[in-house]
Order: sequence, then C-alpha cells, then structure tokens
Amino acid sequence: MQLALKSFLFFILAANSYSLYASPENTQTQNILPDYKAYYALKKAGITIARTVVEFSHDDKTFTYSSHSKTVGLVAIFRDDQIMEKTTGQWINGQIRPDTYRYQRTGKKKKTKNIDFNWTTNKAMYEENNNKTAIDIRKHTVDEFSNQLAITLDLMKNPQIEGTKLSFPVVDDAILKQRAFIVEGKEKIKVKAGDFETIRIKRLRYKGMNRITYFWFAPTLHLLPVKIEHIESDGGKISLELIKVETGTVKAPTNE
Repeated sequence: MQLALKSFLFFILAANSYSLYASPENTQTQNILPDYKAYYALKKAGITIARTVVEFSHDDKTFTYSSHSKTVGLVAIFRDDQIMEKTTGQWINGQIRPDTYRYQRTGKKKKTKNIDFNWTTNKAMYEENNNKTAIDIRKHTVDEFSNQLAITLDLMKNPQIEGTKLSFPVVDDAILKQRAFIVEGKEKIKVKAGDFETIRIKRLRYKGMNRITYFWFAPTLHLLPVKIEHIESDGGKISLELIKVETGTVKAPTNE
C-alpha cells in the first residue's frame, strides 16, 4: 500500500492556445505546458484502491506541480491514507528547475519529506521526519516527483523512436541518483479516458533488480501519461490509469 500511494505522477504537454486533444500533425511542435488538472485511478488486481489528482500551473518565470492521493472504497475503511506532494520552482525556457519539494502522508504511517534546492551552492537540503542531510547536486537535478515533468519535457525535445534513452539526476531518499528510461515502441491501450495510440517507455534499473515500471504516453494528449504500471519481483501489479483531464475551460472526453 505504501508503494501504491507513493506518487507515480505526471504531466501534460500542450500549447495554451490549443485544445488538449491536438491533431497528430501538431503534436511534435507544441512544447508549452498549460495549466491543467488530471484525474487518475490507482488499481491493484483490477480494483481501484485510491484516486489521485495532479495539478500544474505556471507563469513566465515560475511553476507549481502538485498531487493529492487518497484511498477509496473498502481500502479506505481499513487505511484512510492521504498523500500530498508539491514541487515549486523556476520555469526557464520551457524547462524546470525545482526550488522546493514537500511531501506529507497522513493516516496510520505518517511521514514528511522536504527538499530545498540551493542553485548558488549546488546543494540540496533533504529533510525527512526532522532528520536533515546535505546533498551535492548538479545541473538539471530534480526531485522524485518532478522527475515525471522532466521526462515529458525531454520527450518533446528528443525523437520518440524505439531505443531512445533518457537520463536524469534525481534527489531520492537523501541520495542523488541517476535515473534512466528507454523508449520501447508504440502500443495501443484502453483506459477509462478512452483508447489511445501510445509510446511505451520502460524505466531502466540496475542488474539484479527484478522490479519493472512501464509508462504509456499519448501523443494525441501531448504526451500525457495515460497509464503507468509497476510490476514487483513476485509478479504483483499496480497501475495508475487516466480517468479524465481538464485544462483551462477545455475538458477532455471521458467514458464515465
């Protein structure tokens, strides 16, 4: 359940002056994030165990990226958990540079995490449950949550062809790690929000790690991840699937 409620979360890419559902020929040229709100269902064994809402807003200089996850259904009877995450930072030429990250989990297993980035000294102060650690960072470093945002921005700049690799320095649990991903190809999938032609991406892990994480990005939704699936070493699966998304006054169709 802890893994289930930990953010998988994401991002949308679209031009402010366009509808969210863009035509395929415009997909590659629109690389400006609009303000948006996306709704997801977290599923395990086909049962929805939590709902997540992801919001993004920005102006010419700054951005705010946040999520709120809450258990639902029978699971909520036994574990009324909620997780809030928020990253704020600088918006520089269509790229992000985080300044702060905040994480709070309520319920039976309470937890807080804070990261403050100092780009003058290239240091990040990581704090978890009042324990602080100073971390050396480098250019393009992001937190675990805004890593999702960075992936989308990078995909818009690089060819979305099979074999393309993406890599990011990420502050994760008081350590600076290098996270890598690879484009595996195209795949048509169906989620609550509809049927989509997608680009499937896999997270690359160290040898000996049997966990697998896949992302499905929909070019017709400006590379919104419509599904994320995590497979544990024992074969257990948990997925995050798009229900609907709103940007400005435009609402994407939904099968609800």
